[in-house]
Amino acid sequence: TEIATPSTDGEARLWASPEPRPAVHAPLAGGLEPAASVGFNSSGNQIVEAGLGVQSPFSRGEILGSQDLRLLAGFAAPPGYHFVAAAPSKNGRLIAALAFRVSAGKLVGSIAQTFDARTGRLLETLTPPSAGTALTDGAMNYAGDRFVATLANGDAEEWDPSTGKLLASLPGTGPAVLAAYSPDGSVLAVVHKPSVPARLTIATKLKGVTIDLWNPHTGRLLRQIDGPPLTPLVPGVHEFAPLSIAFSANSKLIALAGADANVYAYATRTQAEVQPQAIPDGQVAVSLAFSPNDRMPAAGTAAG
Repeated sequence: TEIATPSTDGEARLWASPEPRPAVHAPLAGGLEPAASVGFNSSGNQIVEAGLGVQSPFSRGEILGSQDLRLLAGFAAPPGYHFVAAAPSKNGRLIAALAFRVSAGKLVGSIAQTFDARTGRLLETLTPPSAGTALTDGAMNYAGDRFVATLANGDAEEWDPSTGKLLASLPGTGPAVLAAYSPDGSVLAVVHKPSVPARLTIATKLKGVTIDLWNPHTGRLLRQIDGPPLTPLVPGVHEFAPLSIAFSANSKLIALAGADANVYAYATRTQAEVQPQAIPDGQVAVSLAFSPNDRMPAAGTAAG
């Protein structure tokens, strides 16, 4: 069993152990500290790592062999841009990455890029439709032929990641912060968080998180899920956990975490809702996943 992780010290590590708690680790090659993201492709034979590149004029990414950590190919963001995440498509042919440009502490640019996973060659650069509209997240479907980008203005856009052709514009209300395709490709989930006032008090009650479920091929809205109210980590303090979602392997459920200390699950094809599950010790989940047989959902917390 191997697990690839970015770490708080900025180094990406490969953990290997037959035990649930990894006991051995090795730093990944390439010198991309601090690591923005790291993960395996679906076959497990490659690792895709993106570096923040805070000490250089741009970010770099690398594709490594998972067995020997040999460098297979590299990719790079444009000058002035820094990766925040990169991940391969499930078919292993493409890599999609998000990159931001910051000047004087302010976000002045955001792009999504796609690369050939074998060579690292740049395929397309996708930019927001209008100036001042920032990308907030992106996701590729399992077939690798659709890429969705969420926008701070509430909309989401689907693109052909190989050609850069705009396939669909999906309107929404409230900032769109997260998106994911179901494993079977039949559903696209776009998560919207409510507007948050600049000043919070203990008595402030925020509206709920919503999830729009779309048919990605027709652009038809299938269902809007009204999720739990967004809750600050500390009452009255302007600090929130990141939202996360995950589809079950059979695409029939979608789970949501980060709005509060519970994990919520909803049916994608009916109006059913699964009983919420509380995270032990009042922790807040920051990542979610289902096992391949859908028998075990897993939630990761900031406290580990």
